[in-house]
Amino acid sequence: MDKVSRTQEDAPIFRYGYRLTFVRDSEGQVIGVLVEGPRLPKPLYIPKNPAFSIRARLPETVKRFLRKNGFAIRD
Repeated sequence: MDKVSRTQEDAPIFRYGYRLTFVRDSEGQVIGVLVEGPRLPKPLYIPKNPAFSIRARLPETVKRFLRKNGFAIRD
């Protein structure tokens, strides 16, 4: 597995009360996102792999934002 690196562009994004931190591999490709929020008991990692469709209990606005960025999230 590739090493995971953080760059300045991976600084957390705050959307609708949730903290979204994009995780990139050593080549700079987004491989997932770490979601932290008030209604989550612990941080949630969502991989970007399109083979995995995640069902997460997140607000619709956060789901829409993640779908727009290429994540497969079901309702």
